[in-house]
Amino acid sequence: MAEPIQDAAIRIPKCHEVQQDLFGVGFQIYTFNGSSWISTNVSADLFDFKGQKIGFHYFLAEKDFGGGQATWETTNPSSRVTAKAVASVKQVDTIPELLLESTNTTGVIRFGSTSFVQRLFPRRGLPPSVQHAKVGDIYTSDYTALYTFSYKKKSLVQK
Repeated sequence: MAEPIQDAAIRIPKCHEVQQDLFGVGFQIYTFNGSSWISTNVSADLFDFKGQKIGFHYFLAEKDFGGGQATWETTNPSSRVTAKAVASVKQVDTIPELLLESTNTTGVIRFGSTSFVQRLFPRRGLPPSVQHAKVGDIYTSDYTALYTFSYKKKSLVQK
């Protein structure tokens, strides 16, 4: 599992450990609101380190009960985690690195016990700098990133 040097703002808490790393390849999707481009969705495939496509990443249409919208899902076995951003570190010429906290999980394998998701080493994915657009215009920006999925360590019972 990846143990990269990270900004303290996006490190997982010490009582957690990385359970898996996945590579995301896809698009950040932006909508023009009249004065700026707003991130409204993401569409990415998720790959393990063998290069096998195992799932996808997207935004829910509406935030869930915990405020999460960013979602990662696998189909075999079926598992899903939805999370909300709790910390961000700006990057030069690319989307920020993020720490996201889980708001909902389903399934047992893959994402069922996920507490935190990190978006690390992003490449590209920025909205256009040009403001010459009409309200409602959509822009897709290709990106890649490493996603780490972490869970809370089980306490050892002292006897």
